[in-house]
Amino acid sequence: MKLAILSNTLSIDACRLFLLATLAGHGASDLALRGRHPYAIYLNTFLVLGLLPEILVNVVFMALSVAHFADDIGTLASSTFHAAIVIISMFISREFAVDVVIFYSVIFHVPMHFITLSDNGEYRAIAVAVVFMFSMGFVSVAWPEMYALAPIDGSADHSWKISFSSFMQLVVCAHVIFSLQPRSVFEENPKHL
Repeated sequence: MKLAILSNTLSIDACRLFLLATLAGHGASDLALRGRHPYAIYLNTFLVLGLLPEILVNVVFMALSVAHFADDIGTLASSTFHAAIVIISMFISREFAVDVVIFYSVIFHVPMHFITLSDNGEYRAIAVAVVFMFSMGFVSVAWPEMYALAPIDGSADHSWKISFSSFMQLVVCAHVIFSLQPRSVFEENPKHL
């Protein structure tokens, strides 16, 4: 029997689906960073982590999520935030935990991402991310079945059953691993001490 917290499937209304799809697009900035090409990191992440059982992908995803948000708020705050998300998932609801993550991402994480890109003069990366965000948001409204498993029959709020699959988690893991790499890793002639 699988613990509910470890299940990757949940019910989500159309608004949450739109917000999640739109927010997910911010990672597309990886594709347009000057002098940094994510392809090898993404490919290696998929090749290595893709061999792991789903439960281990979940664990790696959570650990990398802690590391990713630590860039925003520090390691202790990120660890505490993620512990709170797990507790909310276990004792209140997974849907409310998703709401907390969406709120944090809208209010803090994605704006910080864009501020960092802007501070580094990565305007092309910002443009690519914005196009992906709008496109993914549009697709979630026009064709929600692209992201969702199935509509929940008879729901007043047009809820969908979605699965945050291992594939989706691997995309996020690759984005985080890429974002954690120092810029010098991607320079043609890195300066070593």
